[in-house]
Amino acid sequence: MELHNCSTDTIDLSGCTITDGDALDAVSGWSGSFPHSGVVLESTHIPPGGFAVLLEEGYVNDPWLEFSPGTVILTTGDNAICNGLAASSDPLTLFLSGGTGPENVASTFGTPVDAENWEDRDDDGLDSIPFDPGEGNTLFRYPLEAPDCQGFWFQGAPTPGAPPDQPPDTFMVFIDSLFISSTDPIPGTGVTFGAVVSCWGTVSPDSGEVILYLDCNADSAAQADEVLLAFPAQELQPGSSDTLQVFFTAPEQGWYPAACMAPGVQGRLHFSTGGGVSPVITEVMANPLNEDTEEFIEVLYSGPGAFPLAGCSFTDGVQQFSEDADLRCAFTDGDAVDQILPFQNGGYLLQNAPGLIIDPEYQGTLAIPAGTPLFIPGNTTLGNGLTTDDPVLLYGHGGTSLEHLLSTAGTPILNDDPLLCDDDGLDGIPFDPGNGHSIKRIIPGGPDAEYNWQASPPGGTPGTVEETPGWSDLATDTVFCTPGSITGSFSNCGLFQAQGEVTFFSDLNGNLDPDAGEVLHQQSVILSPGESQSLEIPSALPDSGIFIAAATVSCPDDTIGSNDTRWVQFLPENPAWPVITEVLCNPANEDCDEFVEVFFPGPGQADLTRFT
Repeated sequence: MELHNCSTDTIDLSGCTITDGDALDAVSGWSGSFPHSGVVLESTHIPPGGFAVLLEEGYVNDPWLEFSPGTVILTTGDNAICNGLAASSDPLTLFLSGGTGPENVASTFGTPVDAENWEDRDDDGLDSIPFDPGEGNTLFRYPLEAPDCQGFWFQGAPTPGAPPDQPPDTFMVFIDSLFISSTDPIPGTGVTFGAVVSCWGTVSPDSGEVILYLDCNADSAAQADEVLLAFPAQELQPGSSDTLQVFFTAPEQGWYPAACMAPGVQGRLHFSTGGGVSPVITEVMANPLNEDTEEFIEVLYSGPGAFPLAGCSFTDGVQQFSEDADLRCAFTDGDAVDQILPFQNGGYLLQNAPGLIIDPEYQGTLAIPAGTPLFIPGNTTLGNGLTTDDPVLLYGHGGTSLEHLLSTAGTPILNDDPLLCDDDGLDGIPFDPGNGHSIKRIIPGGPDAEYNWQASPPGGTPGTVEETPGWSDLATDTVFCTPGSITGSFSNCGLFQAQGEVTFFSDLNGNLDPDAGEVLHQQSVILSPGESQSLEIPSALPDSGIFIAAATVSCPDDTIGSNDTRWVQFLPENPAWPVITEVLCNPANEDCDEFVEVFFPGPGQADLTRFT
């Protein structure tokens, strides 16, 4: 392995280590005799512009190379570099002294995975390097200062301690950075998007363009109506950097990838407009027939544009993916996951096309429509293994506090600590739909409420979401009572603006209907989807007894009646309490005939479910 010092200072490799992902070796100066003259021994210092060559100690048994004068000879101290290099599969990582984490990486060959653990630094599989140069040939980087990237590694005869004998003509365009003037502009306002582009190599590209575009369908192809700016690549000069930028009008509220395409390379960032549109958890399979591999979470983005699900995180309220919280996109042929790659297919959810978070050990046994984007967690299971009483929370890219919460399934406790977001226990969701069934959101755009979840058909419906039907729903959220007033809050949980009638009443007979003589106040309300309104009315409820204060809302075509009415038990200043009037503790049949009689003198009524 050859090393080159491109700097103007001497570099000391003492304490440095090298790995191929299988073994870790310490780098040291060659000690003892060496079969060639003119080289530097017993030193780990590479002078400015100088070269060093790392050899196995066994080289002395069959010396065959020719070294340029002044080459520093290094070794791993044994008869193998790492555990023996494999030409087509072993990338290399050189670590500075002090550690083997990503922050200690000095240089790489063959684009290894940028892992925290050196044992995980195998080939990332995203390009064609490393490759086998053929028997007796080496792979050399050119230009010497070029990045570790496909297009800068060539095969040729060994030239240890010197540049290649016949340098090839090379060019490579790099996107150094992307920038945008606002990551969440107001729709219709002006935005600047740009890229810093560098040209590496010895010649300019002979064709092609550098294109800035909005990749609204996340297909990594610049359609004619997506292009914002096209710049001739031939105008890029070797060794130079250019800043390209364009001013455009922010599109309608949603999420969008802003991309740059140059010959042989692409880059992108994503931004929202108008606060964006949040994706929704639409199905959770926590009880599959094969619990080892068939759990899944379905997520739907209603658009417009494309939502970047890769990089988001989720929890089941019990086990949160902390350091490995990012979702990595996978691709499928419709039958099985072929290979897991970060951001394959862009890692985006397209408008009204659901994606699936699947088990990392998925075996291709689900009926998933072809083309469905698949994602896996950076762990071995979904959560700590989904169960039918685990709610699920989906978070955006910024963190796992409530301000980053995008969607829930199963009404969890809402807490800034994701590990404290277990089931709130206030309703019947989540629930066990039966073995091999999932729970599925009835109205994809509807709330995370008990009435909006149902059991799926056998096997679930992964990757399939029915079109959202039109629906109306006004709901009473809360009722609060004081001696002088009743306050109720009401909301529109439907998809359309709705007009309805609010009725406050004292439920004297306990049937939760506003019967004759019970109505206290009626009022018309008009609410837009998602809008809430609070109403307070004066109430001269009696100052003794126990009463039920209630509110209900009704509107034509209301789809869901279970959320129309709410009530509260009102205890005035001088309540009349229920009285125990008879106790049978020694009946003839002691197994089933014991009883306690309770009498309520009134006025009003007492709800004994509120007593203990």
